[in-house]
Amino acid sequence: MNIDQLAHMDVVDMPSDPNGYLGKFRATLRGTYNSNRSNAAAIALYRETLEYALGMLEAADAAPAPESPDEPEAPSAPEKQTSKAKATSKPSTRAAKR
Repeated sequence: MNIDQLAHMDVVDMPSDPNGYLGKFRATLRGTYNSNRSNAAAIALYRETLEYALGMLEAADAAPAPESPDEPEAPSAPEKQTSKAKATSKPSTRAAKR
């Protein structure tokens, strides 16, 4: 791999994430890559880490789906409230005094 040929990564070039599931991850991914583009050891570790993550995702895809129970579970009884409800406070008169 030619370190000198690594292009700048930008979030807008990544696949769209309209629900924002990966917002911080995408920004961290971009920042880590861009700040280490000239460091061959860091890029090698970056690649190993991403390959590990891909392996985990591929293993999840290959794993058989868990068997669902034949009968749905009965809903549990609602828990009893153990503390009092918060008391409502009186409206502040400080603003009225101004």
